[in-house]
Amino acid sequence: MTGRRSAEDRATIGVVALIGVAVVLLLLALTGVFGGDSPEAGTDRPTPGPGSASSSAGTERSEAEDDAARFAQIVLLEWSRPDVGYTEWWSALREHLSPGAREAYAHTDPASVPVLGDPEVEEVDLDERGSSGTVWFTTGAGRFGVDVSRTLEERWQAHRIVFPETRSMFG
Repeated sequence: MTGRRSAEDRATIGVVALIGVAVVLLLLALTGVFGGDSPEAGTDRPTPGPGSASSSAGTERSEAEDDAARFAQIVLLEWSRPDVGYTEWWSALREHLSPGAREAYAHTDPASVPVLGDPEVEEVDLDERGSSGTVWFTTGAGRFGVDVSRTLEERWQAHRIVFPETRSMFG
């Protein structure tokens, strides 16, 4: 009976993952962010621009906010690479994702992900402990966010890419 429950649980997880992918694709279609400019030629892997994760409207940020911003920017740059094959895209992105996000994004076709250009940190909204929240970016495709949190080992992980006009999982 335990084996049967396990198979049912796996089937349920599979259905939830498919629904998650469908929601992401629907949001892409509804927000009209398919297409856009091509990434610059000759760039193998995206890298944050100098100071782009630490400068935002002249406000001072805490160390946790700076760390979260740098991490979230890397996630967004790794995610927004529609010009690379799935294996390369997934290999670079998956290491930054929480287990739930891995399930949600595992079947994403990178060619369907919007080109965001050079995302600039707009706002870092962390909880009072500085351990979870959302980093918001201004991009060529609108305002995107990355929901992040720290693990017990103090390692950042991304839970979700937040599309324009969509709410963060943290409120």
